[in-house]
Amino acid sequence: MADAESRRCRRAFVIGVLGTDPFGPALEGAVRGETLNGRSFAIEHYRSVTEIRHCQILFISRSEAAHIGEISTALPGMGF
Repeated sequence: MADAESRRCRRAFVIGVLGTDPFGPALEGAVRGETLNGRSFAIEHYRSVTEIRHCQILFISRSEAAHIGEISTALPGMGF
């Protein structure tokens, strides 16, 4: 399963949303059917920084303000 997830993430340009999603269906709708250099877009939602695996853009929700120290410490080790 993790291998299949890795392959999907390499094919798609992943936009991650950490915390409460303020976009609702608008973000999915904005990228549906769009491509970037032949790669489709995928939206992934994360409840905590430890769930983040593969994403090229990460939106950090206001709901995560209390955890910003932990997030800023963890992200550089994840390739951000």
